[in-house]
This record gives sequence, structure tokens and C-alpha cells, in this order.
Amino acid sequence: MLADVFAIGLLAYRLFAGQMPSAKAPRPSELNTALPAALEKWTMRCLASNPDIRPADAVAARAQFFAAKKAA
Repeated sequence: MLADVFAIGLLAYRLFAGQMPSAKAPRPSELNTALPAALEKWTMRCLASNPDIRPADAVAARAQFFAAKKAA
């Protein structure tokens, strides 16, 4: 479900940036300079306002997370 993927993105943003995202929230790396670019890209993809950009489901989000983690 795309709503589940968005919720995963919310949790990831909170974990990586230390705050919940808002409409004008900075990119997570602006708040956490140690965050690898691949994990930031994954987080922002999960939070995309366009559902077509988000991973298709939680299984895809998980696979993409581990790929991003490996690339980091």
C-alpha cells in the first residue's frame, strides 16, 4: 500500500533528521550531515507526493532500503 510506504518514509525522516517532516522541511542531510546520499534519496522517494514515484509496496521499499544501505 502506498500509504504504508509514505508512513515508512515519515519514520525514516524522523530517525535520520531528528524531526518530523513538514511541507517546508529541509532535506534530511541538512539536519544530519552524516546521512549517506543513497539513504536520503530512498527516504525522499518514500515521501514523494506523487505516489508513482514511491516504491510500489512495503516489500519493494524494503528491497530498495537494503540496496541503498549497501550503496552507502
